[in-house]
Amino acid sequence: SMSLESLKNRLASQYPDFTLDLAEEAARQEVALKLVELRLERGLSQAQMAEKLGLRQANLSRLESGQANPTVGILGRIVESLNYEWNVVLTKKG
Repeated sequence: SMSLESLKNRLASQYPDFTLDLAEEAARQEVALKLVELRLERGLSQAQMAEKLGLRQANLSRLESGQANPTVGILGRIVESLNYEWNVVLTKKG
């Protein structure tokens, strides 16, 4: 059977954007998890959090499930409205 690594290499050689797409997907999931984490830390419902961020709840739901790409504007609003430092949002936990 093919290892995950060799599958990735094979896909990367066949599809030039594969590695980039994979990185984008990972980043999207990371932001999604961070959003949920920040919301739960504050004990907010999705509706409350969406209101705080000036988003529709449906849009927040898509962001939290990793289905939507957060724009830089949305990331900025998250940082501002939650009084979070950019480096906390963007830094991976080790």
